[in-house]
Amino acid sequence: MGHNDLDPKTKSNSLKETQVLRELHTLNPGTLLIGRFEILSKQGCGRYGCVYKAKDRQLDSFVAIKVLHQHLLNEQAIQSFKNEILILRQLSHQNIVRVHEYYQDEETHFITMDWIDGKSLTDLINSQSTGFPVKKALGYMQQVLDALLVTEQKGISHCDLKPENILVDNEERVYVADFGVASALSDTEEESIHGTPVYASPEYLELGQINKTTDTYSVGVILYELITGHTPFSSSTINDLLQEKKRETFNGLPKKAAGSELSSLVSSCLAAEPKRRPQSLASLSERIAQLVNETPKRNRISYGYLSLAAIFSVVIIGSFYLLQKEDTRLSVSAEQKQMAKQGLAILPFKTEAMSNQLWLTQGLPSVLSQELSQAPDLRVVGTARTKRTMDLLGYSRDLSDQKFVTLSELLQTPVFLDTSIILIGPNKYRLKAEVVEVTGNNISRTQLLELQSSEQEFSKELKQLTESLNTFFSLSNITDQLLMPEGLSIQKWSELEVLIKDGKLARAKKQLESLINNYPEFAQAHFLLGEVLLKSGEEQEAGEAFKKVKELTAPNQLIHQKSTIEQFLIAGDLESASTVYETILERLPKRDDIRFELAQLYINLEQLDKAEIELKHIVEEDQNHPVAWYELSKVAIWKGQTEKAVDDYLVKALVTAKKLKNEQLRGDVLNAFGVAYHRLGELDLSLDYYQQGLEVRQSVGDSRGIVTSLSNLASIYAVKGQYDKAEQNLYQAIEVNKPRNDALKQADLFNELGVIAEEQGQYKKALEHFRASLSIRMKLDDDWLKAESLNNVAYIYFLLSDEEHATIYWEQAKNYYEKVKDPVGVVRVNENVGQLSLRKGDWQSAFQIFSQAKEKSESLSLFEERVVAEAYLAKLALLKGNFEAPLEKLKEIKATLSERDDIRGQIEFGIWLADWNIISGNYSEASRLLQLLEPLLSKEHNRSQQMIFHVLKSKLKLYQGESVSLDESDLPDADGLTSKASLKLLLFKLEKALFTSDVSKAEFNDLVAAIESYDLALHQFALLEYLQLKAIYYIKINDYKKLEVSVNQLRELRKSLGSHWSDFISERIISNYYQLTSDDVKAQEYGQLAVSKFKELLEELPEEQQKNLISLHGRYIFPDDFMEKLL
Repeated sequence: MGHNDLDPKTKSNSLKETQVLRELHTLNPGTLLIGRFEILSKQGCGRYGCVYKAKDRQLDSFVAIKVLHQHLLNEQAIQSFKNEILILRQLSHQNIVRVHEYYQDEETHFITMDWIDGKSLTDLINSQSTGFPVKKALGYMQQVLDALLVTEQKGISHCDLKPENILVDNEERVYVADFGVASALSDTEEESIHGTPVYASPEYLELGQINKTTDTYSVGVILYELITGHTPFSSSTINDLLQEKKRETFNGLPKKAAGSELSSLVSSCLAAEPKRRPQSLASLSERIAQLVNETPKRNRISYGYLSLAAIFSVVIIGSFYLLQKEDTRLSVSAEQKQMAKQGLAILPFKTEAMSNQLWLTQGLPSVLSQELSQAPDLRVVGTARTKRTMDLLGYSRDLSDQKFVTLSELLQTPVFLDTSIILIGPNKYRLKAEVVEVTGNNISRTQLLELQSSEQEFSKELKQLTESLNTFFSLSNITDQLLMPEGLSIQKWSELEVLIKDGKLARAKKQLESLINNYPEFAQAHFLLGEVLLKSGEEQEAGEAFKKVKELTAPNQLIHQKSTIEQFLIAGDLESASTVYETILERLPKRDDIRFELAQLYINLEQLDKAEIELKHIVEEDQNHPVAWYELSKVAIWKGQTEKAVDDYLVKALVTAKKLKNEQLRGDVLNAFGVAYHRLGELDLSLDYYQQGLEVRQSVGDSRGIVTSLSNLASIYAVKGQYDKAEQNLYQAIEVNKPRNDALKQADLFNELGVIAEEQGQYKKALEHFRASLSIRMKLDDDWLKAESLNNVAYIYFLLSDEEHATIYWEQAKNYYEKVKDPVGVVRVNENVGQLSLRKGDWQSAFQIFSQAKEKSESLSLFEERVVAEAYLAKLALLKGNFEAPLEKLKEIKATLSERDDIRGQIEFGIWLADWNIISGNYSEASRLLQLLEPLLSKEHNRSQQMIFHVLKSKLKLYQGESVSLDESDLPDADGLTSKASLKLLLFKLEKALFTSDVSKAEFNDLVAAIESYDLALHQFALLEYLQLKAIYYIKINDYKKLEVSVNQLRELRKSLGSHWSDFISERIISNYYQLTSDDVKAQEYGQLAVSKFKELLEELPEEQQKNLISLHGRYIFPDDFMEKLL
């Protein structure tokens, strides 16, 4: 019977005693949490925390805040609670108090939730001592069950369901609160039972057992209490209560319910054995629904508002004709209901001699589309999409039967609303509406109505069109319609819709402000103004407009919810915005436009699985949706499912584009094919699709798309090592982009040019491009992009050995990354600073930086950053002469990259591994790695990587004692090689010459001149190898004066680099220098030091590698006794 929720010193078996365990810390009104939430008042305290009403200053709205009791929290409990919140935030239902977010302000841990303006069920029960009418009680519980059904599907039990956790607002809507709080904190105290005893099932109260009927038992207790005004149990101690529950000796229901189905239902819920209770909440919900003589419904509260349709009925001028009399109204059938789900396409209104009046041809149909879209069971294909499809097909407004069939297939709808407006006299019009049904190749037409009116009053007659469509499809009444103030003509409103659609935002803004001045309570005008302001980049003013909308509307209205979404988006709270979207779609599941917006939001949140689900839902309803297949392909590519993107989505997207004759979409899809094949390493295919996409985009004058295609082509040419073509495409993209005034894209293009210059080792050119990008970005309102550019500029200064500027720019970059709270950027900057420490030979500092970066990357699940940190830690160990463990780590990283199909990463690490295995004498492993690299390199076509690959193959042969011939014709084209690759080739040529022959002075001087044509200060480790090889040459020809210069250069370089695995070579060179200058003591000292360091290195290696290294270094011709001392 664990009851460890009680303090051991004050435990009591009494249910009546107040258990004051600890002095609770509460917050005073005016307290500001995390600088955002202002505490207004305390609402009450429970076992797990205190609840406050607070104001969210950022969103200017009220929220409920639950501050958790500090004595319940430890590290494990906090983590458990955070994980639970992640689940609870997914619960979206009109009867669930929505959890927003978890926050911490120093020692205060709290969650934010929806603020419900109402009372708890406890308060209502206390005010109704004799209980509620049965139907009202059942109505409350039905709503509770609606909420529990959602959580049951997600495998979540409440475990602490009680009247205190059930809220009722002023419109009688019920909300269930505190899901998961108890279970999240269940491990904070050993053997804790975290329910409330009176409402807990006996097995849970006694043993802590949770099953599928745990919440059912609580429902039974609460329902009993609602009907009677008291709980079914009278025990005063927990032990007695448990026995009472087991014996089922609760008092019966009053006579008004005794012996009825209700009495049986409550008894079954309160059964002591779980198997005798209703086995699912769904079955319990159905039984309660039957008791109130209605079928189970998700929404049981209707909200009535003055609608657009209502104001249309005020005045009728002229004659009105309904073609069907009252006794012959349109019949409603199951088929017609199914048609509504499949969709209704609203055609642009047909006019005669009035085609220039856009409010009639486009504005009015748009308003009608929005109105009908509020019907939960009707899928509406709006006028905008219908007209766009007709325009792409070249269809005029007069449609033949065959054209209707084609449109029906493309729009995936069997029904069209065909409306015509005819001028029949001075200031007189006739409106005629038909429903056109498409079944296979057959067309049938049903007249809905015909009416005539004057221009001034015409818009009011539209009510009849809406009503007729409702009747035709058997639609439920639309309860959330456009609220039009009296005196405002729909003509003026429709004209506004057209202005916004045509992008005439300044005019639209001016007219809306005038309209709002005349009708300040017109919520729709405020909302439309907010949308216009957003498009104009005036976010703060838009936020004020949306705030006003919420003041004028009820929380369950669509316009209110959409305003909330916009506020969240302006505040950058995408998670909360997505939750509101989910709530809307529960009520309006046919709104594919809203579902598409939600999918886009999920993409921005990187919740790609959720985005895919929503997009699939759209294409299931509408297989020819103009962009959903395309967006699905992008999601699949981002998820790493590139082949699926090609096979399942892009092919369908391309077919849809061709069906619709949508060249814009076809260009986008072809470009996406290029992206996919690029990811798959099929560079030639990728290049072909990018080129096709470019040509299509050029044909339709899509300048944005042209810039993107040119940029993508440049990326392929860069990978293939064709840097000239890459730069040519980027410069062309910059010229195309100039008239677009897209500063953001222009900065990106300069950034890409900088990357290409950097890859070629043209660091000064790279600096020029990166600084051009930085100059643009510093004028933009995007601190993250500023950070990225500052980081890029700093890295080039680092490569240019300008430590001072590198450090300054990295500090600025880090400050901006911290400002935007981007831990990834901070890690990357720190890793770059680590490279600086590594170059300076500050091994300890570099080790600390990369160790911390690795730890941070692991905590944030950052793959690339973790790999970089691990790679440099391995490199540190390798440079220090510890070969075995680091090489194993690099092999592990390479294997991971292979699993992720990262070809470029595999090549980079493969080359690195092969190089180090050659250096350490592991020739068999080096040979295996080079064999694996060959097919990968054929996919990338990077000439610099191919050159390094050929050099490594030749070096391996040389070290194994094989004959090596460097035929220039067999090597990749040297034009456009990076300086790293060129130096790798030249240094190998010098090493080969020293190994195999007495190199001629002319050959040596040519190689030296070629090597020194590069800025070796930018390639410190290449410089070290070069100085060692040059010194060996001077030893061979006994030129101690030039040797002295090389020795002094080596010493200076080693001061900056610190210890290095090849230090024994430098010590041996210095020993030979002193031998040539007849300083036998120092020659002996450095000779012994060289032997000691070489032996230390050998101890790290297996026997076979030891033999290979001894053999290798025995080939150098030195006039010393190094090998004798070694052996």
